[in-house]
Amino acid sequence: MKTIFIFAVLIGTTFCVGAQLVTNQPAQLKWRIEWSEGKINSGTGGNCVNFAPENIYVGNGGKDICTSPGWEHDLKWTFVGRNRGKDVYQFTFTRLTKTGSSDKTTTSKEIQFDGKQIIVFEDDLHTVVMESPSAEDLKKAQSH
Repeated sequence: MKTIFIFAVLIGTTFCVGAQLVTNQPAQLKWRIEWSEGKINSGTGGNCVNFAPENIYVGNGGKDICTSPGWEHDLKWTFVGRNRGKDVYQFTFTRLTKTGSSDKTTTSKEIQFDGKQIIVFEDDLHTVVMESPSAEDLKKAQSH
């Protein structure tokens, strides 16, 4: 019985150690965060692109505040560490909940970004996406 218990504890400890968040290293993946009024790529919104993940350390982040009537939002993101091959970010999004209403809601979410597109938040009024930069994004960066 003791052997089974010790074996279970060792297995549990092994899995917990492997999934620990690394906070003493910079981000490893380039990214693009896009926010849209409505659905993805609706044409109204904005984006932020990070081409130098090696300069992003725990606590670094960004934000976007929109004050356009009917679309107000406050989007914030912060790098919190690495989990294996993924960069981990904390997002907080305060936004209107319905057109014509002044009611707002705030949602926080931790995202493990591996370079593939992730829909961070989505509702009838807003969509926030994190993805790898496109070839066009990279070309624009090289021209500056």
